[in-house]
Amino acid sequence: MALVPMETALQRLLEDVGPLAGESVPLKDAYDRVLAESIVALRTQPPFDASAMDGYAMRGADAQTTDGELAVIGEVAAGSTFSGSVEAGQCVRIFTGAPLPAGTDTVVIQENVDRPQMASFACSSRPLPVAMCGAPVWISRLATFSSRKAI
Repeated sequence: MALVPMETALQRLLEDVGPLAGESVPLKDAYDRVLAESIVALRTQPPFDASAMDGYAMRGADAQTTDGELAVIGEVAAGSTFSGSVEAGQCVRIFTGAPLPAGTDTVVIQENVDRPQMASFACSSRPLPVAMCGAPVWISRLATFSSRKAI
């Protein structure tokens, strides 16, 4: 028997292979199985844009247009909401899981912040996660805080 080239052997093998029929099994018996069809969630979780880290919520546009200082106008913890709206030149202290305040679309991680009265930052292209309505989203251009102190 002569050797068959790998491509030919693989083609012959796959000619008779097809998807198996799906079956319903209890969840406890589903370990190590593959889904036969996609699962679709009935709702997003969380049902709001949430911070994926402790830090400062701000407008992404401020990373491009401010002089490097933002006024901290409030705080929002997980399980609560910020009642105001964030305008240009402002930011809000935010904790993991908290809903993003109105007017914000960016969260800067707290470890990079030096905060006396104002928050100082420098622009960076390093992406950071923000959970948008239950789905992880990577924003390609965010602000990161520098170690310089505000005047």
